[in-house]
Amino acid sequence: PWTYSMTTDRQDPTALHPVRAVVERTGLTPDLLRAWERRYRAVEPQRSAGRQRLYSETDIARLSLLKAAVDGGWPISHVAPFTTEALKALAAALKRANEPASPAIATADGDSVIAAALDATERCDDRTLEMLLRRAALHLGVDEMLDRVLSPLLFIVGSLSRQELLRPANEHLARQVIRRTLTWMMDGAVAPDSAPLVVVGTPSGRCTKSARCSPPQPLSVPRVLSLDGRRRGRC
Repeated sequence: PWTYSMTTDRQDPTALHPVRAVVERTGLTPDLLRAWERRYRAVEPQRSAGRQRLYSETDIARLSLLKAAVDGGWPISHVAPFTTEALKALAAALKRANEPASPAIATADGDSVIAAALDATERCDDRTLEMLLRRAALHLGVDEMLDRVLSPLLFIVGSLSRQELLRPANEHLARQVIRRTLTWMMDGAVAPDSAPLVVVGTPSGRCTKSARCSPPQPLSVPRVLSLDGRRRGRC
């Protein structure tokens, strides 16, 4: 059974908390919390005998994830339907992309490049997506582009696809554009002979498109590639 707590007891997973405790722990205002519930069904709190809204630990955790997504540049209307697992994946990727925060990882309007890229992905706007990624690559350089934009973007796209929040066609479009962007980055990359190499392989009979081979072919032996795009390997 659930227990009603007027405190912010975080040790009891069955405790229900009033609005003031949720406001204190999430940083949301009471008005914003109410709006998220009514307009977007962000959470569905229980009610006390006196009709006061009561929130579980699960509700509070979800609201904190939603706030993190909104603070990262996502509109609440977009992320409110996400499952909690998808929100966790998004929060982790945004944290990785934005620590430390850098103005380079932002569009001209100040929005997150990752959020803008995902918006373009959902609209199937491959031209805008590629423009955003190339512009970010010019600002960031290879290492930061890989670590703070492309890796988190691929992670989020894959997570949303697994949660069935992104259609297969949109996921395919995003991966194709990312592949073209990586090819473009590698074409202009120059590095000394001491640049590191990475050995990449797949199981026999499996096909990969990450290698610079056209058309893609089944692999049975590793390919030696330059993953950071600075020194080209050979297929």
